Amino acid sequence: MAFSFATPTSLTATWNSTTPPGNSYTFQASTDTNFNGIITSSNTVLNIATASVPALSINTTYYGRVNSIVNGSSSDWTSYITTATLAVIPTTAVSTWTVYTTSLTVNWLNANGNPSNVTKYVVELSTDSGFAPVATMSSSTYLLTGNLINLVPDATYYAQVKAVNHSEISTNYLTLGSTITNFSGIPTIFIT
Repeated sequence: MAFSFATPTSLTATWNSTTPPGNSYTFQASTDTNFNGIITSSNTVLNIATASVPALSINTTYYGRVNSIVNGSSSDWTSYITTATLAVIPTTAVSTWTVYTTSLTVNWLNANGNPSNVTKYVVELSTDSGFAPVATMSSSTYLLTGNLINLVPDATYYAQVKAVNHSEISTNYLTLGSTITNFSGIPTIFIT
């Protein structure tokens, strides 16, 4: 048995036929390894099932198992497997940037339901709008804000952020736009 596909609110599992082949199979998904308070259960004649009704929680760890039904008798459950539903892309905050001379803070929102304090966010900063060849710097956080330091004064920086689920699967990046760090304003003194 394996989880073969995931969305933020559903998981699909596949398995091999039993010997003898089952007349049907029961697939269960739960947030509990003992399957107390089962989230979803489905009966199918196929070797694939999707857990989505009721909708599963975003970026949440789930355990799955299956058994076969042959001539009305149920087999033992398989050992459970585990995965997580996907995180969703963060959204843009109205005021995204707080800018200083050699640092900045960038903010985003969690308007789409990622669980607080368990969804990892990766924010990237670059002086290139295409982030090529790589980001200037990257920072991971479980907050909705990223603090980036040791920047060059009076330089343009571009930012993007993505969410990462429990299984380390990332969303696409959300572009956060650009800003210019503050000018240092330190006068140059010439001695002759």
